[in-house]
Amino acid sequence: MFIFQVSITDIAIRNMLSGYMNKLLMLDNVQLGLVYETIVYDHLTRENFVDLNSPIKYLKDKKGKEEVDIVMDYNALKIPVEVKKTDYPEEKKLKGIRKHTKDKIGFVICGKKLDSDRNIVFIPCWLFLLLW
Repeated sequence: MFIFQVSITDIAIRNMLSGYMNKLLMLDNVQLGLVYETIVYDHLTRENFVDLNSPIKYLKDKKGKEEVDIVMDYNALKIPVEVKKTDYPEEKKLKGIRKHTKDKIGFVICGKKLDSDRNIVFIPCWLFLLLW
């Protein structure tokens, strides 16, 4: 099931609106994870991998429990991208992307892990930002 998601692509505006324009951001793992997601989304948008005219940017299963943060459009393919702030994401946190990558490739952008597992490629965020 595709869900429409609103993303603020400017980190400074996002932090100002959420009240995290100070050191508190580094202490709040949830908010810091959202910043990671915003950075990756903004980068994909700038590189034209996310179609701004398409509302399909976020996946969630019918029960609303398993999600994929971003859907990348590449040569008419919808490629799921999951963003995790942690260095080495736990398998239980990857259920959404595993479900949506049974027959295609997907990416997990994370802190440090550089690896592939079945059809999921794990890329550190810093490297991802340099690749494209």
